[in-house]
Amino acid sequence: MRKNTRQNKKEYDYFTLSASSGTRTRGGNQYQSGNVTKVPSAAEYADALGVSRKTVNRWERVRKKIISDPELLALSSTYEGFIEAKISLNQPSVYVFRMESVVTGELLEPSICKIGATLVGAAGRAMPQFGYVARMEIVHECDDPFEMEEYLHNYFCEDRVDAGGKEWFKVTIDQVRQVIKQRRATWLI
Repeated sequence: MRKNTRQNKKEYDYFTLSASSGTRTRGGNQYQSGNVTKVPSAAEYADALGVSRKTVNRWERVRKKIISDPELLALSSTYEGFIEAKISLNQPSVYVFRMESVVTGELLEPSICKIGATLVGAAGRAMPQFGYVARMEIVHECDDPFEMEEYLHNYFCEDRVDAGGKEWFKVTIDQVRQVIKQRRATWLI
């Protein structure tokens, strides 16, 4: 799996930073073994990572789900494994994938991707087809993935291609990332 956006990298940084102590939700210091250990708050993590407190709170919910499952926790020891664990959590999300050969790993058509949305996680949406599997390029978690999907479909309507459905577009992954970033900037966070 290819690396996703900087946001996913920041979330992985948060996951590794908060792995031992979590996030303070109330009060001051946390006491462990007689030593005073200050657990960072969501606001402190947000400032350190350059994101909003709401984002850190969402990341914390994902972190708690991952650490509650030993298999997902073990999988999350690397960035790529962390992304796989997140996908398997069934988060509502917009996803973008391209098809690659199961034999060679080469992309079927590098300039064509599928833009879709799901409430049950992107992993179940990427079914193998005719000797090809989905290479998940973007998994963008959001509260209303269908609104984001509709926005992306409308934005790229001139780039739609007939590839077995209305969700296939001749656009680059970077173009989709940029439009998601622009759209997120216009929403209240």
